[in-house]
Amino acid sequence: IYGFRTEVMTSERPRDQLYDILDDVRVYGTVVKGYKSGGFGTFNVLLPEGTDFVPYESFDPAPDGTRPDPFDPETVWSYEVGMKSEWWDNRIRVNAALYYLQWEDFQLESFRFLTPGDLSSNFEQTINIDEAEAYGGEIEILGVEEEMEHSHPDEGSVHAATHGHLRPAVHKSGDR
Repeated sequence: IYGFRTEVMTSERPRDQLYDILDDVRVYGTVVKGYKSGGFGTFNVLLPEGTDFVPYESFDPAPDGTRPDPFDPETVWSYEVGMKSEWWDNRIRVNAALYYLQWEDFQLESFRFLTPGDLSSNFEQTINIDEAEAYGGEIEILGVEEEMEHSHPDEGSVHAATHGHLRPAVHKSGDR
């Protein structure tokens, strides 16, 4: 490729690598693993087998053997590639990115009802979804009538267009 340079540009985030492929075009890629700890539901309990105790309908203590309803930790792998560029004497900027996210034990806040149809009996419960993924992309185009200095136009009109797309999917679901 004409103008290819092998120098690596540093970033504010150590996981990013920016590569200059032309004077005004940089590409990057990231791979990051994220984590969210598990926990226990605030208002949810697991009752002992054969118990007919209904929480929230009385002020009686919960039966022996009642324990908090746990949810598992969540992990996510995030992959992203993109390009940042400026063209035509820094009058046109084009930035684009593609990304893919892959979760295990995705934590989802769900709303449940103690009494079906009774809105006053609703409560929130964190559940785990076995596997989920999302992919998408975005593009940003910015144009100005005057040359941009330090990433901001000095004078003139600014014209901008952006578009993003996200497609999530759940592959396996389980109340755990």
